[in-house]
Amino acid sequence: MNNRRWLPVLVLCMAISFSGCAKGVGGQGMDSVGSMPVPSQVEVGLDSALQSQDSSSSEEESGGSSSEESAASTAAKAYSTKAEANLNSGIYRIKTETYSYQKDNLNYSAEYPQLVSDTIRSNQVNQLLKNCAMQTIRTLGTAKRPETILVRCTGDVTYEGKNFISVGFNEYEKLSPKAETTHTMRTLNFDLKTGKTVGFSDLIQKGDAFYAALLDAGKSQLDADQAAVLDVSTIRQGLDSNVIYFTDESVGFCVRVVRPEVKLVRITLAFSKVKPFLIANSVWDNFI
Repeated sequence: MNNRRWLPVLVLCMAISFSGCAKGVGGQGMDSVGSMPVPSQVEVGLDSALQSQDSSSSEEESGGSSSEESAASTAAKAYSTKAEANLNSGIYRIKTETYSYQKDNLNYSAEYPQLVSDTIRSNQVNQLLKNCAMQTIRTLGTAKRPETILVRCTGDVTYEGKNFISVGFNEYEKLSPKAETTHTMRTLNFDLKTGKTVGFSDLIQKGDAFYAALLDAGKSQLDADQAAVLDVSTIRQGLDSNVIYFTDESVGFCVRVVRPEVKLVRITLAFSKVKPFLIANSVWDNFI
């Protein structure tokens, strides 16, 4: 998983829907991280992005030269010394699994991380990660369609800890040739010690002070046009409570804005900034 794929500001989309995977994304299971890695930006047409996808899997060894470029292996220079100390130290490694289906006007592609280890709950978390990536594809099924349907989902590890893993998913869906592309974000946050997923409602207490903190952060993180129209009301209404993700330096949130155009944006809060809004949970011990 390449951390740099998550760095760009999330792609503009005219129709946006949100959902979560498992409770790790707040009740079901989400997008991601850069400084904290963030989901990959897709600026090409979805049709071309979904073409020529081959089913395969490739392992990226944590600690190998190629893995040093991956989200699973490059969480260095952590803003939080505690987050850095709790990074994966070889307990498991990450491989990327891919799925492709092109038949009967269906063009599906999914890419998701899998943990390889004999000492942690890899089977449990791997099933959850696969389910998150394949959620829409399984819902749509493989029955022949009269018009082309395109679905592409990619997942990246945003924080790879020895006791906790955070993964973000970007999905782009086009249900007919004339339909607009829908961008969906999902996250999955899994406590490797307890075997439980955790989400927004387990970790963050919403309220006016929290919205104000996101507004302050958004004003400095978003582009000028977005920042100019961002206000507390926009954040309150557009915040996706199913989406939360972690990096070695911050916690990420997603907000749907409608001006100057409909768009999904991410806003991150450094651990020092998010402290006043925490709900007591052992997950925070990995970071704060």
